Amino acid sequence: MTCRDFMIRNPPTLAADTTVGEAVRLLTGQRLFALPVADAAGSYVGLFGVYDVIGLLLPTGTVDGLVPDLGFMADDPGEIRDRLAEKAGQPIGPLLHDDLPTLNPESPIIEALFLLHKHRHPLAVVEPVDGRLVGLVTQWVALAGVQGPPR
Repeated sequence: MTCRDFMIRNPPTLAADTTVGEAVRLLTGQRLFALPVADAAGSYVGLFGVYDVIGLLLPTGTVDGLVPDLGFMADDPGEIRDRLAEKAGQPIGPLLHDDLPTLNPESPIIEALFLLHKHRHPLAVVEPVDGRLVGLVTQWVALAGVQGPPR
């Protein structure tokens, strides 16, 4: 079984100039963990997701573990909402994960499971020749592919 057998084909994508606000609306509206980002030619350039958004809402240093205690922050939903509003117009391009591995459509399912476990992110499936995004492998579709139909 290969990624081609169970990937989400032609997944929705974002562009690098998509704003944080637009990305949040799409991610939350469709209850997605992350979305691939593609250029105008359809080539994969990175991944943007909910944890990137959450990282924008936290004070600098907390994401890297440099600030172990958040007791100094007010637990005010309005303040957090305001912080998101401040970031809403920012393009997602500089925030992308472009260091995640990609999968070939012919990659075996065990490789996909290993990489999903290792990186804890959905993974893009790209054509090896031109880098064109053809699918997305999430934890859910990989497990459904392994589970298969009831015997």
